Amino acid sequence: MKRTKIIILALGALGGVWHVNCSPSRQVPTQIEFIYNLETAKLQAAGKKQPLIIEFYRPDCSWSKLLDDSTFNNQLIIEMSQEMTFAKIDAEKDSALARRHGVSYYPTIIVASANGAEIDRLVGFYPAADFFNEVQLFLQGNETLTDYLKRLADEPERADYNLIVADRYRNRSDWDKALEYYGNVLKFSRLENQGESEKAFFEIAGIQCEKGEYANAIKNYSDFIIRYPESERAEDAARRHAFCRAKNGEYKKALEEFQRYLADYPAGEYAGWVHAKIDSLNELIP
Repeated sequence: MKRTKIIILALGALGGVWHVNCSPSRQVPTQIEFIYNLETAKLQAAGKKQPLIIEFYRPDCSWSKLLDDSTFNNQLIIEMSQEMTFAKIDAEKDSALARRHGVSYYPTIIVASANGAEIDRLVGFYPAADFFNEVQLFLQGNETLTDYLKRLADEPERADYNLIVADRYRNRSDWDKALEYYGNVLKFSRLENQGESEKAFFEIAGIQCEKGEYANAIKNYSDFIIRYPESERAEDAARRHAFCRAKNGEYKKALEEFQRYLADYPAGEYAGWVHAKIDSLNELIP
């Protein structure tokens, strides 16, 4: 999954927060020593009084693979891992554990304290420098859900803060809270910041689909495509609209819409996925 927000900070600005030991007398690590059992990782983090980083991934997720091949192979993150406990959980094998932690998107990286309490989480692919910066911010208590809820207490009509809080709840699969704050975005967003409304509108439809409210999702995806035809999310909205049709048992309409997607986006990002859905629907339709 692509991340939707990056905060880039100069690494030098974090020098007082995190010091990577580059002493020549110490052997330089060449990889992260992941622990593949969460309870074992929690015990190690508690025993060493270290922050805990938990990655939930799926083997078939290209963004999970990119995180492994790029970010987790970067020397900056390998060095960082020497002062933290890193756990790695295959959500395909341990789907119950992923559900218990409210994981719906991959990769999801939970940043937790040494006692295992979640501080916040990152969803999607983050390059090494961004990953490093976000983890440091979380460990300081900055840019977390708790931090933004405090900000909203002072400025409840800030659409940008409501959007961030909504995203944080969505990333935890707390659908009702996410819908509440996305609704606030639509209420408080100004004309000059229509990107906030666009994203909120799109995410509301997505959550309705996740909740199995397919009729509502179908309507909202349809409205989104009409309202934001030039949006970079329009292609995704088109294929999700068809997907919700199929989930709602409207197989013929779903097939027509998937075929329309291929006509509109022959080299689209989701073309392969759509072809597979078309094959599945052809088996269901007499």
